[in-house]
Amino acid sequence: MVIPFLVIYLSETLNFSPAKVGTIISANVIFGRFLPILTGALGDKVSHGYTLLLGIFLRGIGFFCYALFDNFTGLIFASILVGIGGAFYDPSVMSIFSTQTDEQRKRTFTYLNQALNAGAILGPLIAAILLMIDPTTPFMLSGLLLIIINIILIYFKNDYQTIKATSRLTNNIKQIFSDKEYI
Repeated sequence: MVIPFLVIYLSETLNFSPAKVGTIISANVIFGRFLPILTGALGDKVSHGYTLLLGIFLRGIGFFCYALFDNFTGLIFASILVGIGGAFYDPSVMSIFSTQTDEQRKRTFTYLNQALNAGAILGPLIAAILLMIDPTTPFMLSGLLLIIINIILIYFKNDYQTIKATSRLTNNIKQIFSDKEYI
């Protein structure tokens, strides 16, 4: 829930023009939505456990950068880091979830949805309170939370490793496009 507050922070606190705000937000979206095809394939090769850690770490650093920078270039850099972090995180976490047993997967998705719903409800309330302290506090807290999560996940990394792919990416793509039922 920090990203919606980023728009307010950029426009109201930093007085950026709508074009600059849109560019900063777009950098996050572009990197976060177009790179997963590459970051997911990389995770298949090196293990999604490692790419998950890298994604959470990059996102955490990106959120810290939102708080540290108040210039356009620095904030573009922060958005790119957050986007790349998301591009590593999303396919990795879904791959890790898919390796679980049916019972574990049901429970995991239930907890994930509960956490997302709690975040959607409590996130704006917490962020609004934090904004009263300092406009950069939600970003610092988000960055800190992600780094703490990353440290915890490093400790448990042997519990969520995925199998490394042995086939070539081009062979996988050919297989996908030759599967008429999937297409």
